[in-house]
Amino acid sequence: MELKQLKYFLAVCRYGSIAHASQEIHIAQPALSRQISSLEDALGETLFIRGPKGVALTRAGDELKLRAEDILARSTALSSQLKIASSGLTGRLRIGVLPGFSWLPSLAQAIASLRKTAPNVEVLVESMFSAEQLTRLSRHELDLGIVGWRSPFNADFIGQKIHSDRMVLAVPMRTALAKRRGKLRLKDIAQQRLIMFPRERSPAHHDAISDAFSAADLALSAQSQILVADVATAAGMVAAGVGCAFVPASFKEQWAGSIAFKPIDDLEVVFNIEIVRHARTEDSLVDRFLRGWPR
Repeated sequence: MELKQLKYFLAVCRYGSIAHASQEIHIAQPALSRQISSLEDALGETLFIRGPKGVALTRAGDELKLRAEDILARSTALSSQLKIASSGLTGRLRIGVLPGFSWLPSLAQAIASLRKTAPNVEVLVESMFSAEQLTRLSRHELDLGIVGWRSPFNADFIGQKIHSDRMVLAVPMRTALAKRRGKLRLKDIAQQRLIMFPRERSPAHHDAISDAFSAADLALSAQSQILVADVATAAGMVAAGVGCAFVPASFKEQWAGSIAFKPIDDLEVVFNIEIVRHARTEDSLVDRFLRGWPR
């Protein structure tokens, strides 16, 4: 059964005869008769009682008349809703964000801008590591990702830099290291217990720290490490006095008074955070959201 057949059926109902309906809707009478017969065959029911002066509805036809009007009305509404969705005015926008970076002002501003232009859009923000975000973007389970340490050689994604950060050492308050004046070097913390990410969760971050230790002729000892899943957990454990952790310098805004932040003179680890989308996917809702991103 096709929607056009329902339209033809309703036209015959409205004009009371196939001949009259064919004239009004500008379709040849034999073609209209075939469409009505095809509809009856598809439904397995006789819809009209044919007479010399026109047609009358059977009980099945009368029931279909009520339902056809509803179906066509719903079809029109659906078509309208699909046009709205294709213009990026409705639907769900799924955004991944690097743990600890949901505070980015630009993210909040872009969401606020989207709410003004498309108030019916649902925004879902999920915290996850960069590698997981990229995997879910490739599976089309995310629409956008806010990631760090992304390889520039992966052509599956395109991104724009939205934030730069430098890694510093987070130190528990009221410790000798926290009170120490002057610059620190990696050798000054070689005996400290370090709170780190497992390498498989953030290989680029882990390798950058390890390479800095190697360049300073020091070893990053696994025996002195505590492994955590994300940087927010690492900062919380530093505040609890468990050990030290390399964290983004911007975390000072969130943890001031609970943690001492110490730049390390021979640790030049800077990472860029990007907002990333799939390179080969056109999405009007993603486009609308990115247009509202602060420049």
